[in-house]
Amino acid sequence: MTHTLHRQGTEENLANDYLILPFPGRQTPDIQKESEQFIQICLKHEPVNKENLCSFRIYVFDDKGKVDKALQELVEADLGISIVVSGLYDKVGDCCHKAGLKPHTINYSLGFWGNADRIPEQKLFELTSMCGHSLISPNLALDMANRVTKGFPAAVASEKMAKVCLCELFNTKRGEVLLEKLATDIKSGNFVV
Repeated sequence: MTHTLHRQGTEENLANDYLILPFPGRQTPDIQKESEQFIQICLKHEPVNKENLCSFRIYVFDDKGKVDKALQELVEADLGISIVVSGLYDKVGDCCHKAGLKPHTINYSLGFWGNADRIPEQKLFELTSMCGHSLISPNLALDMANRVTKGFPAAVASEKMAKVCLCELFNTKRGEVLLEKLATDIKSGNFVV
């Protein structure tokens, strides 16, 4: 899922950011049943984005342990569909190993090339890059962080940002943490635009 490869952040805050996507690759008479089983397994393991999902059914998780369990259960269910997992390479590799899987394809982000002058400041980019289609504006991220400095709940601010992300890949739990940190940096003068 290459549009999820460019999520920015530190190893620490990316360690709680995973996506699982089913990819049937073929139509079978049981595809509806297989899809429903996939959905039920993922929902059982408490994804961040369990409400109002688009048709792609990409689930965002905020904990590696949840991904470990979901993958193990998906392997046991043997649905006959490809599963794509996105996250830090070593963490995803460990999840696959625990589930008895050997990935057949690995995609890497090699960063950004060329004139990168328009890329937002790193702390804003960590928030905006969680939308796979770049629909979250750095100005929105900054506005939400400024609101958090004035007492607006970071969880609500993160949910507002997620509504802009049409692909529904925004990790609201990670967004909440990043907004709180950015708000603290703004208050202390460590972040100035």
